[in-house]
Amino acid sequence: MSEVFYGKDLARYKLDRAKEEYDTAQLLFDNDKLKASNKRAYYAIYYALTAVLCLEPKVTTGMGAVKRALTKERLINSGFFYELAIAYQSMHVNY
Repeated sequence: MSEVFYGKDLARYKLDRAKEEYDTAQLLFDNDKLKASNKRAYYAIYYALTAVLCLEPKVTTGMGAVKRALTKERLINSGFFYELAIAYQSMHVNY
């Protein structure tokens, strides 16, 4: 049976997944596998965003929840998160 994570533990898990996806995207990119690299980069951003959302009370972390959260003023306009959110939105449109 798989482990169940909550709160900060879930956020850490999601950040680890984001890092893994990013590393895979970089390897694929370095080997001219651009479509596959784009897909992994998309999921790296998705997992990074869900890590942040895991720390919000009563927020689910499915793709729909991530999209809805990106439209909220408090998340979009918070420095680093703004750039990450914009990258996710632009990749989602092109994915």
